[in-house]
Amino acid sequence: MTDKKKWLSWKKCSPDDFPSDVVYRGASREEAHKVAKLGHAITQPPLSLIGNDWEVLEYAYEEQLEEKSPEEAEKFLSTVVPEWATRQGVNLTTDFNNAMGYAQSRNGKILVFDISQLGYDEIYQPSDVHIQAKSPEKVQLIAVCDDEGENCLCRVKL
Repeated sequence: MTDKKKWLSWKKCSPDDFPSDVVYRGASREEAHKVAKLGHAITQPPLSLIGNDWEVLEYAYEEQLEEKSPEEAEKFLSTVVPEWATRQGVNLTTDFNNAMGYAQSRNGKILVFDISQLGYDEIYQPSDVHIQAKSPEKVQLIAVCDDEGENCLCRVKL
């Protein structure tokens, strides 16, 4: 189901104005500009069982990965991480401060999203703060904040 209402303007808002079930992404200014223009998230590099995403997965599955060799760990993760999550999607967080840290490291913006259009099978949540959303076009932008989270603009539906 797509949103038929048009987003035609922006208004100043604060994080206190956000619904409790939003998710965030710390993004570069370039990504924030593209997302603001489109009104939804854009595809990012997929979740990787190695590299930057390893810390997320290690945090999520710490007990199960304890004392496993790298090969055993990768084999275990391939059984719990949905195959689509390693090919597509967008990384998000439920933690505003986590997104703020990413935004600051990229000299960027904090993007605030509604993921209510995603089905249960389109979300992979390896930890309490990390989310991989399968369909970025269903991850609807509701606000953009500066990298300190103090100055935000919320999209207004007409």
